[in-house]
Amino acid sequence: MVWTARRWTASGADDSDLNAVIAAVLQEPSPKNESLPRGLHALTQTVVHAMRQVPHPLFVIKADDVEDAYQDGNGLLVSSFNTVAIHPQPMVSFNIKVPSATYNAIESSRLFSASSVSSVDIAKAFAKGVRERALINGCGGNDVTDATNLVHDMIVTEGVALFTMKCRWMETQSSRVGDHMIMVGKVLRLEEHGISEGQGTLIYSDGQYRYAGQPVD
Repeated sequence: MVWTARRWTASGADDSDLNAVIAAVLQEPSPKNESLPRGLHALTQTVVHAMRQVPHPLFVIKADDVEDAYQDGNGLLVSSFNTVAIHPQPMVSFNIKVPSATYNAIESSRLFSASSVSSVDIAKAFAKGVRERALINGCGGNDVTDATNLVHDMIVTEGVALFTMKCRWMETQSSRVGDHMIMVGKVLRLEEHGISEGQGTLIYSDGQYRYAGQPVD
């Protein structure tokens, strides 16, 4: 399929043509957006497809120092982590869907860790959910909380992350946008772990986990 320069808008004049392109690319509509107006639904799917082609670094986010009541479900994989300021103190951000167990845990403790992962297994475990984490290292799916902590510990001890940032959530500088919260955190310290030889930090692009390629300049 050859893509030509064209501007898609929510009120596009040729919705039928736009929907045909979306159907060809995505095969079927997303159930989440079936209630949206036709033009807006098409725009949403076009943006989703476009952004899937852009490489994004992957981070595991986990609330720190949380009470037992918030442990179950704490931890998720994000592709939206970034620095937003360096001076006078480093500030970072990521997006999280609300409501979610991890958001509730961070809201409770005000502290979180962000680890740059290089392991596909770790990424998949935190992308799929806490139940899948319990299958790693023979946890057997019985103790989700212990499994979550175990998998997160692997990030630190087994060379599957380059570094972890320990952060404090800045609630007043965070904001709700649609069904997501833009979370802003102040970096308190950075712990370097190193990664296994031959690996790099993991990115996600075009529906697949990847490592960054060779420099071009």
